[in-house]
Amino acid sequence: MPFRLRTLAALVALLGPASPPNAAETITGTYDVAGTVHVSVSPFPAHDYPGELTATLSRTSAPGSFSLRLEARGYACTLPIRAGTDGLLQFPDGASCRLDVAQPEARGHLDAQLRTARARVVDARLEMALEFHVTGSMQLKIPSKTIRVLGAEVQTPATWAPSAPLRGTVAASGRGSRQQPSGR
Repeated sequence: MPFRLRTLAALVALLGPASPPNAAETITGTYDVAGTVHVSVSPFPAHDYPGELTATLSRTSAPGSFSLRLEARGYACTLPIRAGTDGLLQFPDGASCRLDVAQPEARGHLDAQLRTARARVVDARLEMALEFHVTGSMQLKIPSKTIRVLGAEVQTPATWAPSAPLRGTVAASGRGSRQQPSGR
């Protein structure tokens, strides 16, 4: 056997065959997720609507640990998770998100505690179903209004309604593909 061929054979034997990466090593990335959201938070009526969010899975320093950042409509929540070799994502009990709402027509604070969660990554697709228990308070803006008083028009100023307590659930389910890194 020529020297080069023996050297190559020795290197292959020494290094062994390349093992495929496990699912926990291949799930990181950003996913565009579409699905449905059911909001049942009093004092507002329950409502279902289509939802879209960006989910980013990032590795943390602990083995098998990741963070899952969920972003939608200018708000974000990051949850710690563990990933199994089969692509199943495991959420810790009591995971929660705090959101401060600051919009032109609404302001307040919400605490969302994760009640149930199922998620997995299969073939570069993220599938998940999450349900949060929501508490907090919200103020809605009352617009300026022109009213007629004793024949004269009076302009009332815009103001904020008193803070109203919120309590209920937000459930979301959806799936989406991992974004391709730019340059591919």
